[in-house]
Amino acid sequence: GEAWKSACRRVVTMRGLRRQEPQFGAMILGVVFCLVVMVNSEEAIRLKPDEIEAAKEIRKAEEQRWMEKHGKAPVYIPVKAPLPYNCTNTVPVLPPRMVIKSDTCSLWRKGGSIQDQYSHSLVEFGINCLSMKPTDISFVTSTGEPAFRTSEEYFDWGVKITVYDCNQKPMATVREEMLHSFGSTGRVDYVVELPDGTEIARSMQSSLVGTKFLIFDTQPESLKAAKDGQPEPIAYARVLYS
Repeated sequence: GEAWKSACRRVVTMRGLRRQEPQFGAMILGVVFCLVVMVNSEEAIRLKPDEIEAAKEIRKAEEQRWMEKHGKAPVYIPVKAPLPYNCTNTVPVLPPRMVIKSDTCSLWRKGGSIQDQYSHSLVEFGINCLSMKPTDISFVTSTGEPAFRTSEEYFDWGVKITVYDCNQKPMATVREEMLHSFGSTGRVDYVVELPDGTEIARSMQSSLVGTKFLIFDTQPESLKAAKDGQPEPIAYARVLYS
């Protein structure tokens, strides 16, 4: 190996300096041995078989041995790709009334959970407090199976968050719209869209510092069905700080 080559180089280099010593004969023998080792190792590297061809030859020999023993060709069991999760069965149904709780940052990380009205944890998540994309979050069930995932990207007027299901397929996007008007407090709206860009819901917040959200159904069918043509509220959210 490389250690032998290194040692042999040192012996060959010092050969002329130790010609008068009693061990000269032994050193000559060592030099010859080193040269033989180096030549054999280089020849072994040159003669090393191709890995793919070697694998084919090994498989061929194993098939031949199997046929000689059993009198028939071996039957190979196909390796199947794992089936995707059934998200309907994997992820618990979120109740109409729920609470999203998160801890304070500890060692640059904090955890949280989505709980029902009885404080039972349904889905759990973790957040990297130092991340440049704090809403890149993976949610898991109480048994540790993937529930859904969010990923964010920035654009001119806010943040766009994509929500993926338990099989990493996009379900919807939440687009943040920063609205400004001269002489008034800035306002932010959140628009929920399907992967094809169809708007299905929108939140309305009074100001950037507000803590209450109303989410309205803005699907075309719902607007047509409304008596006054105005979107109906379908959810209410409130932010609490502790």
